[in-house]
Amino acid sequence: MLAAYPELNKRKGCVFVAEPLDLNRYVKLTAKRALSADNAKAWYQCVKEHGPSGVATSVATLDDDHNQRNVRMVHRDTDAGHEYIVPLSRDLGGDEVDNIVEAFASLRPKLDFDVETNETKLLAKDQSEIPLDAAKHMALCAALSKHSHEDWVRERCGAGWRYGIRFDSKEKTHPLLRSWDQLPDRFRTPDMDWPQKLVSLLNDYGYAIIHKEELDHLLELLAAAT
Repeated sequence: MLAAYPELNKRKGCVFVAEPLDLNRYVKLTAKRALSADNAKAWYQCVKEHGPSGVATSVATLDDDHNQRNVRMVHRDTDAGHEYIVPLSRDLGGDEVDNIVEAFASLRPKLDFDVETNETKLLAKDQSEIPLDAAKHMALCAALSKHSHEDWVRERCGAGWRYGIRFDSKEKTHPLLRSWDQLPDRFRTPDMDWPQKLVSLLNDYGYAIIHKEELDHLLELLAAAT
């Protein structure tokens, strides 16, 4: 069953939609039991108020009467639990997600929930089937993501946080405070866009980056020319 929230206030509740939604960017809370209307509203408000300004957006869909609605939150009843999905205007960074999760956990400390965002999905192919440049790019993205996670773990542990099965802002426990290799697969998906953003930034400041193999090839050409 899928429900959508056109407006999250006391005057309007949820409507059921006829078709599932294809959301490219989202943040999703999953709970074993359906949230009350107040808890669902609190989750949305945390995304809106503790996430980046303007990141919470709406998405067009059809209700059960086939009328088009712009909805701000979607509720799915799945085998994994009840999902409360807020469409986003852009991807969230790790710290931005933490701000939202910590705010909601402080409001609902007794609620057991899990939060995830959309992630770049890597094709499940044998490495030999991936073009060489793409394979190098994947390796770089994975290394950068691992390094970023290790920095985040050191920062959190330095602030008194520790590993725990559940997120608890009072006890300072977090289920992701573990090594990169021990993370669930969905949290080890690299950010495939970040390296290109860095290269573009460096280019804007007059720097150029090339792969070592390309540099060696250019040096060989220069040596042959002289």
